[in-house]
Amino acid sequence: MINNPVIHVWSPYAFHEESYIVGNREGLVKLYQAIGSVLNKSKGTTTASFFISDGEGYDMVVTLVEDKDLDKIAIPYTASYAVEKREITTYPWDIKEEELK
Repeated sequence: MINNPVIHVWSPYAFHEESYIVGNREGLVKLYQAIGSVLNKSKGTTTASFFISDGEGYDMVVTLVEDKDLDKIAIPYTASYAVEKREITTYPWDIKEEELK
């Protein structure tokens, strides 16, 4: 039995495809708390640690941006024909690095 907060996240493959968040209760509660934490801010990030079901750990960064900035965020598709092609985009890790400066 796994006693760690487990979350698996799958990006949409392409346009109009589903994305998935799958986790155990502990993982979903921790994700819910991370989202609640960032919603208590006007913008910014919060980080929570999770595991994959194989036992490997990772950090998930939850980021709140203003509506006016959403069209600047890189799209998350993984299909080669649907990947980000715009030259001027912001990736989630760029937002976190900016916040740390």
